[in-house]
Amino acid sequence: MENGQNSEKNRINLQKLEKELTKTSFPIELRCTRILQKRKWDVINNFIFEDPEQKKHREIDIFACDAPSIFNDKSCLTIYLLIECKKSDYPWIFFPSSKRTERVILGLSDMIFRSGENKRTPDAFEGLVSNLRWKSRFNNSKISSWFFEKEKQKHTIHDAVSKLAKASYYTTVGQRQDSEPINPPLLFVIYQTIVLDGLLCKASLRGKGIRLTTTKRVTLGMNFICQSFQTHMLVDVIRADQFSKYIKMIEAERDKFVEITNTFYSNIQR
Repeated sequence: MENGQNSEKNRINLQKLEKELTKTSFPIELRCTRILQKRKWDVINNFIFEDPEQKKHREIDIFACDAPSIFNDKSCLTIYLLIECKKSDYPWIFFPSSKRTERVILGLSDMIFRSGENKRTPDAFEGLVSNLRWKSRFNNSKISSWFFEKEKQKHTIHDAVSKLAKASYYTTVGQRQDSEPINPPLLFVIYQTIVLDGLLCKASLRGKGIRLTTTKRVTLGMNFICQSFQTHMLVDVIRADQFSKYIKMIEAERDKFVEITNTFYSNIQR
């Protein structure tokens, strides 16, 4: 009888735990991982990196890498995707800019944030950098700012942006000790993304009032500063049910980059 009671108690406890887990962002992380793996991305969940400013280890929900494209047996182009998954019962509200902003998204050598910051780019490859920067689906995008009603919500996005910036930096350029350019260069694009399970809204002025409409994706233009580095960064905020389409867009952009880079190497071999 006692064993039966223990079994029933364990079953109830598991049901309670299952219910609590559905209130977190964990199911979103699992679904995003499954989508990426089905599309042949290499995925690391709970990616841990060291944060020297805070003197502790921090964790990114998903660190994904596409298979590198090799050029001329020496150079390669790799796509990295860093993801923070969030769940919110409150709407996330964003204000798109009135003007469309040109968006530089790729550079060479060490570390490239989506704003186009690049370090120690070899002069011989400036033409390739220019082509890769501007031939993108992200050209002429509207950059958003945000409004959050509660301080806890602000902390949520601040923490997510901080982790995305630092993980991008400390797992790439922060690992390099030398200051000389790599020649031939290594090319890599880093997409920094927040996947939201919740209501994503954009705000617009209507006379003296504000109108809110739902949206699928917004892009944040961020300035991030800490003791070790500072950067401009672009963060995509994606509604969870749009994640599969978002990955397909990234892959289409990758194919465009590969085509441009192949053409570049074919020309310099002539």
